[in-house]
Amino acid sequence: YIIGGFSVLIYLAFLLGMNYRSTKWLIHSLELSKMLASFTHQANYDLVTDLPNQRLLTQYIEETLAKTKESGKNFALVSFGINRLDVFNNSLGYQAGDLVINSVAKRLETELIELSRFDDKERILTKPRPDAFVLLIYPVEQEEIEREINYLFLALDKPFHLGNRESRLTASVGITIFPKDSGAPEKLISNTYAAMFDAKSKGGNQIAFYKSTMTSNAPLLLELESDLDVALQKKELELYYQPLVDLQTKSISGVEALVRWNHPTRGLISPINFIPLAEETGLILPMGEWILEQAMYQTSIWHMQGFKDLKVAVNLSPKQLRQGNLIASIDKVLKTTKLDPHFLELELTETAMLDESLSPLIKEISDRGISLSIDDFGTGYSGLSYLKYFHVHKIKIDKSFIDDVVNSSDGAVIVTATLAMAKELGIQTLAEGVESRDQMEFLLHRGCQYIQGYYFSKPLTAQALEELLKKGIADKF
Repeated sequence: YIIGGFSVLIYLAFLLGMNYRSTKWLIHSLELSKMLASFTHQANYDLVTDLPNQRLLTQYIEETLAKTKESGKNFALVSFGINRLDVFNNSLGYQAGDLVINSVAKRLETELIELSRFDDKERILTKPRPDAFVLLIYPVEQEEIEREINYLFLALDKPFHLGNRESRLTASVGITIFPKDSGAPEKLISNTYAAMFDAKSKGGNQIAFYKSTMTSNAPLLLELESDLDVALQKKELELYYQPLVDLQTKSISGVEALVRWNHPTRGLISPINFIPLAEETGLILPMGEWILEQAMYQTSIWHMQGFKDLKVAVNLSPKQLRQGNLIASIDKVLKTTKLDPHFLELELTETAMLDESLSPLIKEISDRGISLSIDDFGTGYSGLSYLKYFHVHKIKIDKSFIDDVVNSSDGAVIVTATLAMAKELGIQTLAEGVESRDQMEFLLHRGCQYIQGYYFSKPLTAQALEELLKKGIADKF
């Protein structure tokens, strides 16, 4: 036994000795295997929630498509987009946003487990986007979907707690159904996102079923949304400034701040295309705050350079008006830039001004000494009798009316009447989109106080505007 045991020891020592490199390689291989397994998991699962990501979602759709060919049954893709997530990210940091998303994921999983107790449907929850979940339900009929979604909305019923803060969330839900809509996995995913974007445009807990008209711009919108988020983080947006001309002093009395996006591959993208997208996705809130801060900061620089009477006008979107911290945000920027509130003008739409729920907010802004103007006046309610009540300082007559003042008697009458009524109410007037000397002289002779448009200048960079301020615009009169 002793000799036998000794022989085993010698044999093991021989193996270990002769195969030291092999043993080392084996250990290294095991470590490498663990690393590869980790990488594989990360490639297939969301890092925040550990739910399957886009890669596995595509695989699940392919597997379900195979099942439907045999069964002839329907399945649905439901995109569950979290609204206002950017508010958490921008006010509390991305870690707070991740905590919220993780909490939502756990609540959704709980609701889905509860639903699965009552039927034999497959429900697979995935996380292919930073702000959205996608649920695959098989089999399902269209009339059953809304019942399912209402259960998912329950996941957002209770407030979310972050430290001593309490917030509520809403979701925008997009639904596509196979085989009614399309067969390819990529197309189905595109369909559900297109429907989700449509739901987002309606606000709150909204549901939209996919329609073919939704997807014409869906791929571009998805790409632009991602790029716009990056542009905000990397500060790729730029402000241009269009002069506001005082017709009495024949000088530049202010500027309107206008955002521009020079996309690295698509070139200059019109605000007409990316502002509505920012509105739909909630990116308008951090963008609006950035515009406000940059515009006020630049104006304070111009003041230091000697242009001490220059005012800056900034447009506020409806979503900005309804965010809870707008006043605090404005106060913060005023304090940071040390700009007198008198030199800030905020532009709102007629619809916003006539929304009674916003009246206290508008009054609070006005009480700070900040000017308020109605943008594109005449295209909405045109309720001049309300202007005093809502503390309006200026109305901006829409370009569509200015276009007609020279060649159309109707256009001339409308603009003349608007100018006269505003004068009676003690409200300043500015004409937008002035492009010719004839338009300028018409407005000058009828008492319009301010003018904005290409006749004087297109929107300029801060440096180019500074040169125009030095040069002046006397040659235009």
